[in-house]
Amino acid sequence: MFLRRGYSRAAAGIVLAALFMLSFQASADNGGAASGLANVGYVDFKKALNDVSDGKAVRERLKGEFTERQQKLDVLQEDLKKLRGQIDAARGLTPAAEFKSKEEAYENKFFELQQMHSAFKNEMAAREASLTGQILENLKKIVRDIGEEKSYSFIIEKSQDVVVYAANSVDITGEVIERYDKGRRGKRR
Repeated sequence: MFLRRGYSRAAAGIVLAALFMLSFQASADNGGAASGLANVGYVDFKKALNDVSDGKAVRERLKGEFTERQQKLDVLQEDLKKLRGQIDAARGLTPAAEFKSKEEAYENKFFELQQMHSAFKNEMAAREASLTGQILENLKKIVRDIGEEKSYSFIIEKSQDVVVYAANSVDITGEVIERYDKGRRGKRR
């Protein structure tokens, strides 16, 4: 989340350190445990998104769409390579004006292919965001529910590489995946 908004990892680390200090203070102020330690957990949303049943289905769907579109781009790229070969073979054998015209046609087709490839990547990223957005929102709700039920002071998102180390005992990712899939099975009945 921090990285998507333009913050550096160092700034994200500073924010996390500040949250730790504030949680210790809040715990002490509210008559918390004598040690003043906060109940902290983490979740890896990337792993959760890839491992829940709906996430797997989206990944397969996107893989099919990607393969189909990539094959079309591969055919166009192969045609472009053949055209380049023909132009290179005609070098010196074709009048200069005709050769220059063929070179310009090649460059235009090359530019078009680059634009198509870029548009394809952008469309696939937007498609992935569209298909995974609701899943991610549901995962966040589950994390909030777990946080409230288990009295976590806060739960950190791990997949952004802000967390350098965390004990597996505070990883709630597996529970989030389990609850998500359990909830989805109930809705399908």
